[in-house]
Amino acid sequence: IQSLSRQLNVMLDVPRGPSETYMVITHAVGYASNLLGSFPGQPRIPTEPELEPGKTPAEVYSRILVCLGKIEVIYTGLGYATVHLDSSVMDPKTIRPADVADLAALVVARLDYLQEQLQDIDEPLPPIYPGRLFPSHVYRRVGLLEAQLGDLAQLTSNVSSPTP
Repeated sequence: IQSLSRQLNVMLDVPRGPSETYMVITHAVGYASNLLGSFPGQPRIPTEPELEPGKTPAEVYSRILVCLGKIEVIYTGLGYATVHLDSSVMDPKTIRPADVADLAALVVARLDYLQEQLQDIDEPLPPIYPGRLFPSHVYRRVGLLEAQLGDLAQLTSNVSSPTP
């Protein structure tokens, strides 16, 4: 029975490596694109940064934290409350790909909530599996999201109340 239980746990375990995280971040890029589309004349997808080989999960994690900070600015600009994530207790040496995937999922959840509040914005299409990728690919995609969120933060800084 114990062996059967272990096999079942292995079958149910969903791998969360760079490729899966890339898909989650791509989904977030879709949300940000749709949100940017609600501002007439605003480019929705900026140029993706250059690929920087050799990035680690900890570096990707740090860049996603920057995105979460920008989302906090967007929430504040629109008059929504949000919880600040204190990352000061994280040791970069202990960050694993699953931690990066969890943080990326939080980004999508916060953008999904924002999209639900602004009811006239469509949900983005789900991303397609990109094949085997590395943390450097995810880091580059997070850089694209970071640029989008920076634009959104600027655009929403002068908004006094949420748009219905």
